[in-house]
Amino acid sequence: RFRHSNLDTPPLPRSPAMEVSLRSTSDVPEEAIVSIRMGSVRRQAPLSTGKPFRFPKDALSDNLLKVDILRRVGTGYVVLKPNEKSYKVV
Repeated sequence: RFRHSNLDTPPLPRSPAMEVSLRSTSDVPEEAIVSIRMGSVRRQAPLSTGKPFRFPKDALSDNLLKVDILRRVGTGYVVLKPNEKSYKVV
């Protein structure tokens, strides 16, 4: 049985974040998507946002940072329907 309590509890401590920023993007198309993987954590964003990628500090478990520059080849939409087993991307 669960009982509601009005006790103030301190927030759980968060591990400090690590920020990764791209310093130069002169040879990368502005419409590119940047994908960065640190340990098992992946962050993706359009290059044009210019914002840093934030990772939990403990994500850098194997001292490896992988950076992929992606280009959109196409876009499709799928309308999900109950009890449907297969879909066609249009």
